[in-house]
Amino acid sequence: MPTNSYVRLEQLPEIDDALKLRIEGASYGFSGTADCYVNEAELKAFCLKLQGFPRQRGQSISFSSGINPQLSRFELMFADVGSRGNIAVTTRIVGVEQEYQTNNVQSTVSFTFVTEPVAFDRFLQFLAKVMQTGHVGAVSGRRRQQLFRRQQTRLTLSQSG
Repeated sequence: MPTNSYVRLEQLPEIDDALKLRIEGASYGFSGTADCYVNEAELKAFCLKLQGFPRQRGQSISFSSGINPQLSRFELMFADVGSRGNIAVTTRIVGVEQEYQTNNVQSTVSFTFVTEPVAFDRFLQFLAKVMQTGHVGAVSGRRRQQLFRRQQTRLTLSQSG
């Protein structure tokens, strides 16, 4: 059976000294993509919480990129789903687009799928790379572009099976 469900994160060039991620996901015909600003300190704290996850059966942990209704955003929740170490990945993506220079149009997609521990470990390694950049707002011009090209990373966390 082909993999129908996935979440993909990609680090984007910095804008206004903020960390920006593109999230894309799909599950059995439902899909969404959004470019989201992320609070770097909150993402670092989330990454620290994920180290050694899950620590106990049934544990869950979540991250939200924000709640501003004017901006695209995403939420991720990971939950331990049994003795094999599989992880349920719940994703919510809200894309916000401006229409006719006055109205914001929101599109939302939500889904859950289960992934294997190996795929989840790769996901954690990706998040660590994002956090290692440490250059949000610290580098400008051509040097920023060169650094970004070296750090650009894309990760796909997909359904097990």
